[in-house]
Amino acid sequence: MGEQFQKSTWPSATPEDAKRSLVFWESSELQPLADEAEHDVSTPGAAIAWPRSKTRSDELKPGLYGYLPTRIKSPFGIDLQGDFHLRTDRTAIHLNDETIGRYNRALLRAAAELHLHALFDHLGISDEDLEYEWINPDEVRTVPETVSNETPRDDLWQLLDPGSTNSSAANIVVDHLEDLLFSDAGVKDPDRYRKWAELADAFFEQQDQWPLSTYDEFWEAAGNWINRTCKSRRNSDTWRRRATAMCDAIRDIETRVAPITATRDEDQSGRTAAVQLPQRGTAGGQIQTERHTHRLFIRRSETTQLDLPLALRESGRAVTSYEFASGFDREPPHPLGANQFNRWDVLGELRQLPNDLSSWEYKP
Repeated sequence: MGEQFQKSTWPSATPEDAKRSLVFWESSELQPLADEAEHDVSTPGAAIAWPRSKTRSDELKPGLYGYLPTRIKSPFGIDLQGDFHLRTDRTAIHLNDETIGRYNRALLRAAAELHLHALFDHLGISDEDLEYEWINPDEVRTVPETVSNETPRDDLWQLLDPGSTNSSAANIVVDHLEDLLFSDAGVKDPDRYRKWAELADAFFEQQDQWPLSTYDEFWEAAGNWINRTCKSRRNSDTWRRRATAMCDAIRDIETRVAPITATRDEDQSGRTAAVQLPQRGTAGGQIQTERHTHRLFIRRSETTQLDLPLALRESGRAVTSYEFASGFDREPPHPLGANQFNRWDVLGELRQLPNDLSSWEYKP
């Protein structure tokens, strides 16, 4: 199946010229569904292909393939290939009935599982606790020449952004991946987002700095997953409570996802360091009864040039001009737990420092 998929789906058959990396799986377990759909294939299979880079030419727009391209758009910017039962004109597939549609839906869910397995594998973390419906990870094959580099690709979060879902087939893929990635805990429960936080941790901890565009894509993808469970606008309390639960999961694992920038117009390709999200209860002007280990201040105006004293930076305080995706850092409840950067909050932090810093050692 692998050779047929490469030759018929992409113009180049040589790995060094290929524009896609390929992961595929096939199994006779799908044969009963194929037989019911009167589709003559003994070992049905599915495959997914990632673009080799975030530069995607017009002739490589992502889509769904049945060895030849269809007119169906695919999610996550990837190609999906399968032994689909196509319509007569071979440009679309049946999805709604309980014979042909059931078989095609199973292949789409298998493709979703392949994509998620490939993401976990790319980050070097185990997916053994994911309850796959179709694939066996031990049976998944990858084209050897397209194995990833030692560090994750900068645009990985584009491959996990559900915002571009725009076809019935794509919705099936995204829905199934969502069921696998996010637990069935309530949408306001941080446990729902633990796997998302683990992916973020596995990614961002592999380097001290990432392109600013990578952080943009991470926060945009995070917001788009919340959009799928919340019909309210991003500036609503309902949306932000769900965002707070996601941020709590990220906060608990201490992942560095808050980039530190001096201005709001910095080079998107420039590599930027980040800090972890501050603890809950540090935002919104609330009275604090104890000193928190980490605090994050967001500079809203470029005219605010006040810098944090070194002693504050060394005690887990940070200030950034980074503009987070809509909904994460504005009105209460504050999902990020960040504060607006102003002299009064800084003064409050300074008052907690000893008068003589010569022998001071930070103790959270």
